[in-house]
Amino acid sequence: MQQRKSRSRTRLALTLVAATALGSSLAIHAGPDKGGRGGMFGEQMIQRLDLDAEQQAMLDNIRSDMKKGFQQGRSQRQELKALVTAPSYDEAAVARVAKQMGDSMEQRIVANGKQFNQLYNSLSDEQRAELKAMREDRKGRAKRTQQ
Repeated sequence: MQQRKSRSRTRLALTLVAATALGSSLAIHAGPDKGGRGGMFGEQMIQRLDLDAEQQAMLDNIRSDMKKGFQQGRSQRQELKALVTAPSYDEAAVARVAKQMGDSMEQRIVANGKQFNQLYNSLSDEQRAELKAMREDRKGRAKRTQQ
């Protein structure tokens, strides 16, 4: 029983670390409506990579699914916040919400990864080279911002 709890906690911790890393990565890619420059998922990507209609549709599906995932995560964080700021602490309820958060994040990472893989594999060699250049540009901007 103790080993099962330990594995569950380890899984939750790893999921939360992955969620933080994914969230940080995606924040860099915020579109113009989020105050960003369009980055990885914005109009800049469509223009610079010269995506065809099918590729644009794939990107739109990724954006839509990510938006749903962010909304779901937001509601789960609000529920967790309500639990930890309640007059009495309900450890079982917090554990339940934390498990739901971890499971949801795991499902989103797997589903988004599959979609990204499909989009990436639909790119031509030239588009992949341009995507790599975009990533390098973004890394350079991030380093300059940190300094």
